[in-house]
Amino acid sequence: MNRKYKANGFILAAVALLAILILYTSGKDKQLYGNDNESVIQVIQSIDGYRGAEVELLETRDIGDDRYVAFLANNKPAYIEFNRNDKGNYAWSSGTGPSNEDFASFLIHGPEGAVPNFLFIANERSEVAKLELSVNDESIVQTFPVRQKSATWLELPKTEEDSYRFGYKYYDEAGSLLNSPN
Repeated sequence: MNRKYKANGFILAAVALLAILILYTSGKDKQLYGNDNESVIQVIQSIDGYRGAEVELLETRDIGDDRYVAFLANNKPAYIEFNRNDKGNYAWSSGTGPSNEDFASFLIHGPEGAVPNFLFIANERSEVAKLELSVNDESIVQTFPVRQKSATWLELPKTEEDSYRFGYKYYDEAGSLLNSPN
């Protein structure tokens, strides 16, 4: 009979230990990653300044082990960056707060050795139709869809210099120069 009580006590202790372990691991905060659209939105909405924001993803681009997501937060342009970790998950690394504009540009440096890009994000109120960009004395023309939500990438020309100099001119659909892109 004594053996039966010992066996029951052992089983009871094992069950209690297993229950504590399950409660401990399920109660821990789960790390959020930017592996898919749903998790990207969860990461964005977990960041101060975006809690409760309406988030609309526009485009996701992977450059090396970095992932960039262009989005609108409460209809304002922003982007977020993730880095792929050793387990293959995309962990949040940085981003920008939502711009208070209808059209915004962001310089994306990318991983070491990559050519920088501009990321232009617009909501449906943007009037910008064209950009004339001078980069270290080289001219680039980029067009944009007008009054449409969009994300447009522009790879900068390679340079032998350690820096870039920029000049911007924005135009509306009629070809009129805009004082500012918004």
